[in-house]
Amino acid sequence: MDNYLSKILVVGGLLVVTIIGIVIFGAFVLAGSISSIAHAQEPAATAIGATQQAAANDPITINKVLSTPVVYKDLQLSLDGKIVGWVTKNVIVVSEVGEKNSGKKLLVISDKRFGLPSDVPASDVALGENVGVSFTGTVSILRINKGDKSLGDEDEMRELMKWNNKPVIFAYSVVQK
Repeated sequence: MDNYLSKILVVGGLLVVTIIGIVIFGAFVLAGSISSIAHAQEPAATAIGATQQAAANDPITINKVLSTPVVYKDLQLSLDGKIVGWVTKNVIVVSEVGEKNSGKKLLVISDKRFGLPSDVPASDVALGENVGVSFTGTVSILRINKGDKSLGDEDEMRELMKWNNKPVIFAYSVVQK
């Protein structure tokens, strides 16, 4: 019986040492896996950061706003363009600088009425001018309900209805470039 008991103790000891070895080996494998997963994710995070930074350095243009207005909706932007038309005394139509009149056009609604050329300094924009401008404001989608006269009289509202459900900028600053 003594011989039998010593064999059980030897086998049990070997079993305990083997289990402890397996647990330690498993812990090292697990730590190595977690470390390699963390390092594998670092380049992806760096690549995403570089992409976001490149996008941040890429200037936002009138054409980008018109192509993807949902991306820019409710954002405050500063843009450059050329006046290609007038809708009312405080609403201008702009396009990218250098584009012909057939290019994409953006409606810019100023919070102030533009003055007559004789009444404004040279740096300001005057009614009727077709000049380069810089403007800052919030991108929105124009929503005009029938009978609404908040942006002008009946004739002006009829012209603005052509822009209904299209991207516009509600500008608080419009200056000549």
